[in-house]
Amino acid sequence: MTYTPSKKDRILVTGGTGYIGTNLINRLNGYGFSYVYSVGSKDYNLTLENETSQMIKDIDPKVVIHLAAKHGNSNENASEPFEHLLQNIMISSNIFRACVKPKFLIEKLVCIGTACSYPASASMPLNEEDLWNGLPGGSTEGYGIAKRLPFILAEKAQKQYGFNA
Repeated sequence: MTYTPSKKDRILVTGGTGYIGTNLINRLNGYGFSYVYSVGSKDYNLTLENETSQMIKDIDPKVVIHLAAKHGNSNENASEPFEHLLQNIMISSNIFRACVKPKFLIEKLVCIGTACSYPASASMPLNEEDLWNGLPGGSTEGYGIAKRLPFILAEKAQKQYGFNA
């Protein structure tokens, strides 16, 4: 399914207050998109289903670009691997759950991956075909696994609902 947003469509960027999100929003604005909304963890707690749905209801976007994640430095990832994995699973699950609801009429959900999702043994430069050739490793293993989830959710949402992700 192809959907090309118009310059007047509402675009929501989760994780829009982070480094990539801030730069993406500047780029979208530079391309003339008039209604780009940025949310960060201070705006909505995306680990909670009701807050995630409320965000979608409040902003009423046609396009959602999902960048939000719980991540930290190597020490935090190593000392709290369960929390990082669980919170990232909840964030992505809640985003998809809210976006596939027919009452919200989301036209497109775009999810951004991370190099941390690739197997520890992957050679450089990274190649998309290698993503599923093993598990991520090191202190970002949980984060990397959780950031693979949107790819699986997108496939299943498209199959079950015809959703464009």
